[in-house]
Amino acid sequence: MQIIRVHRCGGPDELVLDTLPTPIPGPGQALVRVLAAGVNFIDVYHRSGTYPLPLPVAMGREGAGIVERLGPGDSSVAEGDRVAWSTVGGSYATEAILPTDQLVSLPAGVDERVAAAAMLQGLTAHYLSRSSYPLKPGDTCLIHAAAGGVGQLLCQMAKLAGARVIATVSTSEKASIACEAGADETINYVEQDGREYAFAFARDITERKKAEASLRQSEERFRGVFEQGSVGIAIIGREQCFLRANPAFCRMLGFE
Repeated sequence: MQIIRVHRCGGPDELVLDTLPTPIPGPGQALVRVLAAGVNFIDVYHRSGTYPLPLPVAMGREGAGIVERLGPGDSSVAEGDRVAWSTVGGSYATEAILPTDQLVSLPAGVDERVAAAAMLQGLTAHYLSRSSYPLKPGDTCLIHAAAGGVGQLLCQMAKLAGARVIATVSTSEKASIACEAGADETINYVEQDGREYAFAFARDITERKKAEASLRQSEERFRGVFEQGSVGIAIIGREQCFLRANPAFCRMLGFE
């Protein structure tokens, strides 16, 4: 088998194509022939050592392919199944050994390339719109970085849930992308004052007094949450306000 690995952290030239014996799956594992590998920004962090991993690092954290061989034990997939996965290393390869409980069977109408590109970003958008705060008709959500991979999926999922979508972007081109993904309104935070415009706009659309009260009560409470998120989403509903943002977005909004 062939696999791209990093033996020394650094730039793109540290990506090395290695040839290794094809591994044999153990209990609870599957040997999968990789048909498509997802490329994500976290791969850069792994290659550069920003997120240190034991060397050599088998690159790639998501992909899609066909199960070629199963290890001993029960499995929810069978040989020949088309599957996808995320958050498991070693997808930049011709074959990969993967835990069977991390494999997702692909429906007939889903192409392997689409599946490999959508797993990590799609799951992120799904938990934000279905678990962190289950969007419903009548909600208004403010989505940061709406023209990115997660942002575009989040716009679509929010609209499917019946919510009104306000998207923040940095250029007019990205505003068009967000609108194509379903955004009802866009805010260019480079041309406009991010904090004042975004919140004033959201307050005008929702119930101003309740939103203002929720923002005041929630500011201290959610400062810790701000520092943990990689994706920004603010949801102002009729009864509560939930905020999640990355550090840069926090600074833009004035929450230092």
